Amino acid sequence: MPLHPFSSNELRAIAISNFDKIMLYCQVAGTPGSEERGLEIAQEILRTGLEMATLRDEIYCQLIKQASNNKYDRVPTDCLVTILTCECESRKNAARVWELIAFCLGCFLPSNTLDKYLQAFLHEQSQVEGEIGEWARYCLDRVEKALQTSKRLFVPVLRELSFVQVRCRQVVAASAVDVDDADTADDAALQTRNANR
Repeated sequence: MPLHPFSSNELRAIAISNFDKIMLYCQVAGTPGSEERGLEIAQEILRTGLEMATLRDEIYCQLIKQASNNKYDRVPTDCLVTILTCECESRKNAARVWELIAFCLGCFLPSNTLDKYLQAFLHEQSQVEGEIGEWARYCLDRVEKALQTSKRLFVPVLRELSFVQVRCRQVVAASAVDVDDADTADDAALQTRNANR
């Protein structure tokens, strides 16, 4: 059952499917080939949030609920492993929920209505010792960065998501060069290298 009332059966179905993906993301950790598969699942969740603004608050509420140690109202039927508590069976899986929160904060923010609750949740969790507190502080930093940048249009690539998993800040230096239709790709690359020196 979705956490928000949706008048559309289609939105309700997408919200439920998204919840199943959240649970699956938590469960694939540590299985063969799980890292890439997990990030692909995360990309599906992010794509939903980027393409369907009406589901963003639902996504955040689902994640907050999982990070808050509540018991599931609904056990996913199509997941590989059934899990019974919001701790996602282990600290490793709880950290996976925080990874998803951080991924989402890098792509889209909640509505103004939910934002104050999300911020309060993150501030409260940032006081917790250990990995959860570290994740909450990292997420607060991502909120600040998201407020300073323009809206993201595309789902992050796997490499970007892998940096978030280790809470690594990515620094990208970019410069624009003036090329015309007579320049080759090698000319443009040379101009770019020279501009970055």
